[in-house]
Amino acid sequence: KAHIPGFNVGRPLRDGEHLYLTAIGFVAKLDLKTGKFVWRHSRLYGSAGTDSFTAFGPPELSGHCVTFRETYPSGPPPSTLRVHRKTGRILSTEEGKK
Repeated sequence: KAHIPGFNVGRPLRDGEHLYLTAIGFVAKLDLKTGKFVWRHSRLYGSAGTDSFTAFGPPELSGHCVTFRETYPSGPPPSTLRVHRKTGRILSTEEGKK
């Protein structure tokens, strides 16, 4: 068990013994054996010029990167956040075009 410090919890992505999680303003990598976060980022509201990261689609893996995308039923194109899978270092943020 692990406490997710937020609401609007998104669909997680399992990667072996780890789980990538999202919630409003929050992304993380959880170790399923220990129940502890390997890394996490919170208070993502307004990061890198974006309005906020409030609703996420499922995380996507590609090489050394995990990508978190905002998702809305309708509205502006999504902003994205790319994080290094192992270290948790934020690699890039891109604001959706309005």
